[in-house]
Amino acid sequence: MAGTSVLIVAPASVEASLLTRRLTRWGADVHRADAHVMTEAGASRRFDVVLIDHTADAAAAVLRGIGESIARRIVLLTPSGRHHLPALKAAGSTSYLVKPVRAASLAARLDGDAHFEDSAPELPPIGTPSSGKSLAVLVAEDNGINALLARSLLGKLGHRPTVATDGAAAFAAWRAAQADGTPYDVVLMDVQMPGTDGLEATRQIRAAEAAMELAHTPIVALTANAFADDRDTCLAAGMDEFLVKPLDRDRLAALLAELPGRAALAA
Repeated sequence: MAGTSVLIVAPASVEASLLTRRLTRWGADVHRADAHVMTEAGASRRFDVVLIDHTADAAAAVLRGIGESIARRIVLLTPSGRHHLPALKAAGSTSYLVKPVRAASLAARLDGDAHFEDSAPELPPIGTPSSGKSLAVLVAEDNGINALLARSLLGKLGHRPTVATDGAAAFAAWRAAQADGTPYDVVLMDVQMPGTDGLEATRQIRAAEAAMELAHTPIVALTANAFADDRDTCLAAGMDEFLVKPLDRDRLAALLAELPGRAALAA
């Protein structure tokens, strides 16, 4: 993307930070702006692409402020935001991406795809697994309220949660499931727990997988710290993805729909 200028219109967030870092690594010249400024004044300089991550009303206002001064105008939506697509298209969007944004999807949108195609996946009704399969999910969470919320969300999404109250219990539960021949499909791992924390428990799981030549178990970090450095620490420990607490149903559903398939391809 050398020579490509990208404007990200988004609040300060993990999503915006990760997009900025990824695009910068790809060689793009990346800038971030506030939605209010874009709504009032539009883009003050030429950009090749704009990525807009806001509520539908705010995104539509930004699009109207920008007009056609930027050729590619891409909005970022949650899986349940599909009903906003016609209005966003009418406001001037040329394309969209579903959050959480995957590198492959972003690359495809930026590689000559400037068309608005209404093909975003629709979030299934409550009780229907978004992946089409009920997943066995191990939740490592020491906070009782957070654990209850995770269990409730997973149950409504059609999955089968099991809760472990610390990292040591999580590793023991993971190991027992492997021994029984009923491994967990995904682990949601709180990062900060007493005793064995989520980072150490993840390292233990990865070491056991390597020693026993077991299939890779997707592990998702759960943390209240929404900083890029925290994500990097989690990935370095062996985690696959990152969710910020309190959990968002749409992001959780999208991730659970994707992770098992990604792990199978990597096997």
